[in-house]
Amino acid sequence: MEEPEYLRAVLLEVQRLWPPFIGGRRIADQDSTLAGFHVPKDYGVIYISHSVHRDPEVFPQPDSFLPERWSGRNAGQEHFLCSFGNGPRSCIGPKLNDVFLKVTLFLYS
Repeated sequence: MEEPEYLRAVLLEVQRLWPPFIGGRRIADQDSTLAGFHVPKDYGVIYISHSVHRDPEVFPQPDSFLPERWSGRNAGQEHFLCSFGNGPRSCIGPKLNDVFLKVTLFLYS
């Protein structure tokens, strides 16, 4: 709690390794290729957060708890986390998640 930037990195790493939701779905707004598969416009795609957050090309040492990654190689890449929805009607979840985790840390530290 005394180092707010490190606490932020710890909370991002907790969200990366243990996302609060299994995944989600998106509708393709244009014809796309995803992992070698053709996805036509207006088709749905389902993703699993656990797998996305453990992509070694994005997150080196993906199974390790490394809060330092958020001030190093992955600084500014919070948008790669897909635990909550985003966009024009973004989910309130990230803010609530931050509050809940900070309160929990405060109560149990």
